[in-house]
Amino acid sequence: MVLDRNGVITNLGRRQRLFTGPLRDAILFTQRRCIHPGCDRPTLDCQADHTLPFSNAGPTNAANGGPLCAHHNQWKNQGFATTRDPQGHWHTYRPDGTEIGWPVQYLTLAA
Repeated sequence: MVLDRNGVITNLGRRQRLFTGPLRDAILFTQRRCIHPGCDRPTLDCQADHTLPFSNAGPTNAANGGPLCAHHNQWKNQGFATTRDPQGHWHTYRPDGTEIGWPVQYLTLAA
């Protein structure tokens, strides 16, 4: 177990599978809604989930967690994947590897 300087758990490593206590809270408080594109389910109704699945050696730490509603958490069993880039932006990919998100033309207009 790793604690930050305030005593908050930031990493449970591989010894614990589920996000619990302060670590779970930290993950859920990073976002307002489910991280799946277009989902408006509030994080109070979400699960703290591993981005790199625990079954694939994903650690139970804040950097490898994000809030997903129960519906979208099940999509991982169908080949969907969610990652977070170094800037903290979430990316969700279909089983064929294409990203779910806004078309590039809309992103450039908003900039």
